[in-house]
Amino acid sequence: MAFLSFGLILDLNVKPYVLNNYIALKTENFPFWFVEIFPLVLFILSSFSLFFCLKK
Repeated sequence: MAFLSFGLILDLNVKPYVLNNYIALKTENFPFWFVEIFPLVLFILSSFSLFFCLKK
């Protein structure tokens, strides 16, 4: 459970950073999967963790 909440906190901290630096990341030739898919996966995982927390 602690791991799931940590994932949620991490997601909330990482996503604004990624969105704010989106253009900078693009120009620095970051891999596509890191910029596009990594935040999406974090968001999905955090959504699932929230769902299971509320279900308990």
